[in-house]
Formats: sequence, structure tokens, C-alpha cells
Amino acid sequence: MKAAARRLLAARAKSLFLEGVPISLPHQAFDAAYEFASAIHDQVIQNDLVGAFRHFVDRGDTAWRLLAEGFPRMSSRDRAVLLSEVWTTTRTGVPDAIALPLFHAASALRRTLPEDLPPRLVLFRGVASETEGGARQGLSALSWTLQRGVAERYAHGHMDRRVRAGRGSGTPWIGHAEVDRVRALAWFNHRDEGEVVVDPSTLEQVTVEPHFD
Repeated sequence: MKAAARRLLAARAKSLFLEGVPISLPHQAFDAAYEFASAIHDQVIQNDLVGAFRHFVDRGDTAWRLLAEGFPRMSSRDRAVLLSEVWTTTRTGVPDAIALPLFHAASALRRTLPEDLPPRLVLFRGVASETEGGARQGLSALSWTLQRGVAERYAHGHMDRRVRAGRGSGTPWIGHAEVDRVRALAWFNHRDEGEVVVDPSTLEQVTVEPHFD
């Protein structure tokens, strides 16, 4: 029964999101899919709402707008599951103005932080910029890491992309900051990157330095 419901929901969600509903009306698409899913077992709801988002994961802006529209009607569990899914698969170009309020509202994600983390977290972020001022602007962001090596890799990756895009080489910079553990919004380790999501306004002791191999 659950398998049949799962297949039916996936087909229904795909039809709503990709074929039958104009992108300009995302709330209607979400309302219909969510009402349909709400009649099914809780575990099936979780699995297939995530699956529904996967159908259009390459349409990042659409996924985020649908998520924002549906967030007030979701359970705490669904908020955590779907925000985690969309954040880890399609975050490119998503404004903090959209993502940050969702993380504040998804309180269940606070429990993703490992219990053995210290009360005070030391964070790193890699950026590329022609100037220190530009690098500092790049530190006003949600995504940081507990691992300096990860930040270094991202800094050089950003620099390489600037070169390929014809925007100059820039300089790789490593940002350093501290935050109280209780202020962290979420933790993800799906690529062994030790990612910590934070509200940039809560960061303290923020510094930046150039990094060269």
C-alpha cells in the first residue's frame, strides 16, 4: 500500500510541478501536492515530498520559491527534511534573504550538530577576490566549514572559475570566524566538508587572509 501511494504521489507531484502548473503560481502547485500528500502515511509524506523536489532539482529558483511558499504549512520534521534536501542539492544563486529565514524557522536542524562539538566553534570560508574588501563581502554568507582544508579548496576553486569565466584570476582568501555553538543553524557533512550554516550577523572575530599554495 505504501509503495503504491509513493508511486502515485511521485507521479502526481511531477505532473503538478513540471507539467501542469505555471511557474508564476508556485503556491498553487505546492498546496495541491501538499494536501494530496497529507492524506498518506507520515513516512511516505516525507519520502515523496523530498522526491517531488528532486524532479526539478535543476530548477533551483523554482525549488526555493516552492519551499518558501510551503514552509508555514509544514511540520517541523518536513521543514528539516526538505530544507536539507534543497540546500545540499541546489543552492547556487539562492539569495540569503530567501534561505536564512527558512533556516531560522527549521528549528529541528539545530539537532544535526554533533554533540561533541565545543561550545565555541571556529569556522572557515574560502572565497576569491581581487581585493581584501571584496573578500570580506564574500564572508557575509551562510555556509562555513569546520575544516580549514575545505575552505582552502573552495578558495582555489572559486579562483579557477573566475579565470575560466574571463573575470581575472583574483586571489584566494580564507575567512576565519567564531560563533557560539548554540547560534549555529544547521550542520551538514554529506561530502565530508563539515559544513556549518550560520546567520552571518552572529559571527564574531571575523578575519580574512590571502592563501597561496
